[in-house]
Amino acid sequence: MFAPAQASRLIPNYTMLTQCAAGHPVLSLMHRPGKEKRGVVMLESGDWDAWLHGTAAQADEPIKLPPLGVLRSGAEKPEKEELLPAEQLQALRSGT
Repeated sequence: MFAPAQASRLIPNYTMLTQCAAGHPVLSLMHRPGKEKRGVVMLESGDWDAWLHGTAAQADEPIKLPPLGVLRSGAEKPEKEELLPAEQLQALRSGT
């Protein structure tokens, strides 16, 4: 929450942290070919204080893309899954 110096109420605020996702096996698929690949970083609640109040190095430490298995992925239209290369589809299904 943000409280402007001359305001008498709190104002909700949100931040979306992103990181390059070009090398992530799932998140790299989320944007059109040739476009920058970005992925949302999900900070654990235990990392909030370091991110908000720590040194630059402490704040940077928890900024990581989620590992495989944390997010679920699949084709919006399963009949279109053949659009992925077979080896990539197999890796996604096996979680490797």
